[in-house]
Amino acid sequence: AMRIAELETEVEAGRAAEEHAAELERRIASFDEQNASRNAANEALLEEARARVGELEAELEAVRSQAALDLQAATDDLTARLEAREAEAGAALAQALAAGEASAGRVNELEAELADARSAIAATEAEAPASDEELSAMAGLEQQVDELDRSLTDAQGIIARQALERDEAAAEVRRLREELARAMADSEAARAELTGALDQLASAEDRESAMEQIRAQLQSSQEPVEGVQSSVEAVVAREGQVMTRLMSSIGGAEDVELVSGGKLALDSGVLFASGQAELSDAGRGELNRVAQDLKRIVDQLPDDVPWAIRVDGHTDSEPLSGRGRYRTNWELSTARASSVVRYLVEWGIPRDRIIAAGFADTQPIAEGTSPEAMAQNRRIEIKLTAR
Repeated sequence: AMRIAELETEVEAGRAAEEHAAELERRIASFDEQNASRNAANEALLEEARARVGELEAELEAVRSQAALDLQAATDDLTARLEAREAEAGAALAQALAAGEASAGRVNELEAELADARSAIAATEAEAPASDEELSAMAGLEQQVDELDRSLTDAQGIIARQALERDEAAAEVRRLREELARAMADSEAARAELTGALDQLASAEDRESAMEQIRAQLQSSQEPVEGVQSSVEAVVAREGQVMTRLMSSIGGAEDVELVSGGKLALDSGVLFASGQAELSDAGRGELNRVAQDLKRIVDQLPDDVPWAIRVDGHTDSEPLSGRGRYRTNWELSTARASSVVRYLVEWGIPRDRIIAAGFADTQPIAEGTSPEAMAQNRRIEIKLTAR
């Protein structure tokens, strides 16, 4: 009778375990349904965000086009005004040169007349004593010489003033040409500055604001399933200990570090070229070892455990120039995470079990702006977690 009671107790315990397992399966199924619904809602949010980003890009392009037109119109107006002033100065210079040539000719004539008058006076004085008429003629010649001297002095003064005016006009032409060159250089600099400012505006304000709104909405959509997710995390707690030990073995490899939370951190400088999101040959070689170990880990997990691999991209705090393919660190970090995800899928990681996310410079693991700290913060993190 005691043996029968023991068997009945074991049977009851087995039934209780089966009921608990069935209840857990029902909760997991319910979680999967809610997760599918959440994914559909998230996809709708992403589509809405893509549409909003498209609208913002169209608005930005319109602003950029109008600003370029305004800048070109201002440049053309300034160029026309400076060219007109240069033409006026050139005409004044030509007029001054012509007047100078005429004055020089008049001076030559006066000098010739003066020389003739002085020669006549000298010839008269060399002759015999002059009569009254001759003396009167000599006085007239001397008066004429004086007038010619005064005319010559006046003409020389005019030539000096015209030479000064000519030099001033030439200096004005040179100044206007230099001013035109500076204006053109300033115009090009202003055009480049405007383009950069508009790119930064679109990147730093519109797109980032839209993505922050999406993240907030996605975060709020997680709340209804937190209770179910806690149950699932309890189911994988035992497997999680094994995962951590296995991930630790991967973290012992060169250029791969295990950081807090059981995450693998890979140096972006090894995986990618600066400012790029395509895996380098060295990066593929580094990921080959990690992918092999990850595949081995996930193959050991039970089929009923809802696991997922999360790949996060992180950058340093140095802003991008905005002129390359990726305008912000948000875009670069997300693109790099996506490249790693695609490569892991090629290694056999199921597409529905892997997630890519970009965090730019919002989650640094090293403080400061030293080259060493910046290098530590440029990383790809891989974590095995409950989905």
